[in-house]
Amino acid sequence: MEEIKKLNNTLRNQSWRFAKTMPYMPHYYVWIDKWTSQEDLEYCVNAITKFGTWEFFMKEPRHYYYVDGWRYWWMNGSDNTPIVINRERSDIRNPKKIPEKFL
Repeated sequence: MEEIKKLNNTLRNQSWRFAKTMPYMPHYYVWIDKWTSQEDLEYCVNAITKFGTWEFFMKEPRHYYYVDGWRYWWMNGSDNTPIVINRERSDIRNPKKIPEKFL
């Protein structure tokens, strides 16, 4: 599928920064203004939502997208628009699946 190929390539080609202020939750991130382009950011947010798995983490459901041993997710700012995409190794923790009756 061409959309997934584009998503995977875009995620792989980003410059990820390690979140050193959160050693208890080792992950990497790219802020909105550090993406290769605004279009790439918007594409990834939409594609992670479309192709990701809806799971719980820290009381909040999120779409997680899994590829190459990584888990990707995006987060909103105070105005409810995406501001960052994160990634972590998929074996770091186990988000809980949302029961089907709540989907």
